[in-house]
Parts: sequence; C-alpha cells; structure tokens
Amino acid sequence: MPLPPKVKAGCGAATLFLAGALTGVVAMFILLILLIPRIEGWKKDDSKDFLADHLAKKLNLTEEQKIKLRPGFNHYLNERWNLRAGYLKSDREILEKYLSTVEPELTPAQQEKAKIIKKRWWDGKKTMVRE
Repeated sequence: MPLPPKVKAGCGAATLFLAGALTGVVAMFILLILLIPRIEGWKKDDSKDFLADHLAKKLNLTEEQKIKLRPGFNHYLNERWNLRAGYLKSDREILEKYLSTVEPELTPAQQEKAKIIKKRWWDGKKTMVRE
C-alpha cells in the first residue's frame, strides 16, 4: 500500500529539519573544540596571538598600531590571567572550608561523593592556575 502524499511530504520536512539541526549541533561542537582551547590557552603565545589578532580585526588596526599596542595588550592579558588565577585559588579555599564544615553532617557515601565533586571541579580549573 503506497503512502499518501501528505505523509511523504511530512516525512521529508521532518528529515530536512533533523538534518539541519544535526548539522548545527556538529558545527557548534567543532567551533567550541577549536575555539575554547585557543581562547583559554592561559599564557601560551598562540593564545595571545589569537586574541590580539581578534581585537585588531575588530578595531581595524593598522600594522603600526598592532606593533605599538601589542605590549600593552600582553600586559592586560597577564593581569587578567593573574586575577583569574587568584580568584580560582580563593574559590577553591572557600569550597574546601565549606565542605569541611558540612562533612560531619554527611554520610560516608555523601562524603566520598563530595570529594569526587571537588576533585572534578578542580581538575577542570587547575590548568587556569598554572604559574
């Protein structure tokens, strides 16, 4: 029994929508995989170059301006990274204090889970504190 034309059209539209959504998701993941490590490279020269080039493009800087302004931009990035590293260290201390105060109220299983949560959180952040 052949399918009615409306059903075929509906399946075609759904397939087209699904293909577009899937393509968008894949493109977003690729963008994030390529962009985030370059932006959050933390003190790597290629990360500094990427950010400086991005800013220069947005401001339409000339080559002379790029050369003249680059030392100040590098200083800004270093200050920014120091500020973020200090924040993360303080955040870690506060989290550890909090967990030590609530630990007596937790069951042994909850205490282990809290340790895992803290470790996973810090594993994701500790590369930003590299000195």
